[in-house]
Amino acid sequence: MKSTLIGLNRLERTGMSAEELARKTAAINYEIIITHGFSDGAVGFEWHGLFIHDPFSDSQYGAFDVDPVQQYGDAYLSSSFATDPAKAFELAQGQLREKASEDLRRYCVQDGLDAATVIETACGVTVPESADLLETLTDEQVAEVWAHVEGIGKASIGGN
Repeated sequence: MKSTLIGLNRLERTGMSAEELARKTAAINYEIIITHGFSDGAVGFEWHGLFIHDPFSDSQYGAFDVDPVQQYGDAYLSSSFATDPAKAFELAQGQLREKASEDLRRYCVQDGLDAATVIETACGVTVPESADLLETLTDEQVAEVWAHVEGIGKASIGGN
C-alpha cells in the first residue's frame, strides 16, 4: 500500500496522466535504445523472450500502435509502465541524461570542445555554468545535444 501511495504522489507531481507518462517514457526509450543502442537497465519488460521498451507499438516492427494491455497482458500490467509510470519516466530521463552527458564529456575532451558551446550549437540554448550543463534542458533538447555530439564523434572517426 505504501509504495502505491508513493507512486500516486509522484504521478500527481508531474501533472500528467499515467498514460502520458508511460508514452513519454517509451519516447525516451526510443531515443536511448533505437537511436543510440541498447543499454543495460533500460526501462521495459520481458514478453515472450523479447525486451519491450515501447509497449504502445507492436513488438515486431514498432510501426503499428497497439493497446498494451491487449498486446502484452500481465507482462505490461506488472511493468513499471503500468504500476508506477512516474518512476519509469524518472528512470528513463535519468538514463537519457546520463548517456548524453557521458558522450558530451567524452567528445568535448577528445576534440577539445567547450560543452556549453556544443549545447548552444546543438539546440540554440545558452546554459548557465554548473556541474551538470544538461540539468536545465528539456528531454528533447538533451536528445538534440546527444545526436549532435554523436554526429561530431562519427565525423571525427570518419575523417581519420
